[in-house]
Amino acid sequence: KGIEMVTYQRAEKESYETLKKAVETDKDKTPSFVLYYYIYSAVNAFNKKIVDTAGLLKIYNDVTDIIEKNVKNGSKNAKSYQETQVTVDELIATTGILNCNNLKAIFEKQYKETPDNNDLWNKIYTQMRAAKCADDPLFIEVTEKLYQSEPDEGKARVLAYAYIGAKNYSKAATYFKSAAEYTTDNEKKAEYWMKVA
Repeated sequence: KGIEMVTYQRAEKESYETLKKAVETDKDKTPSFVLYYYIYSAVNAFNKKIVDTAGLLKIYNDVTDIIEKNVKNGSKNAKSYQETQVTVDELIATTGILNCNNLKAIFEKQYKETPDNNDLWNKIYTQMRAAKCADDPLFIEVTEKLYQSEPDEGKARVLAYAYIGAKNYSKAATYFKSAAEYTTDNEKKAEYWMKVA
């Protein structure tokens, strides 16, 4: 019913409410196409001032959680969920809500409540990095935790540049050295060592 309403451009609030109930009922079993229409209707509701910024961010995170669970659990429709994530990200990007201030407001509270939640660290890292929040203290702290649990070149590089932005050059040098150690690409290795010097 909610999908029909969206398709035929019926009242935004009614279609949004119907799809919201469907997702709340089906939870992790919600089909990917329903998640797409739910985000689509939520963005429309946001544009009509029916849903506020915090509400839309929560919906986005809830939908992303459902998608991630279906992909991680090896759902037979994992590819469809991955494609839906791309579309969902594109829809949310049109709203302009994924900025550092909004993300920080949402994630700081969650992080204080569950500071050892690795899934939350990944979400903070992914979304704040996409929003170019690399100099934010929350982003740096979470990236360091991720790096400590799974060190790699990418996170070392991100941390090095974050510390350059924070004017902490000794920590930046430490992470450039780590990035050089983790990469197998000789050009990158040379670039990282040049940054250390």
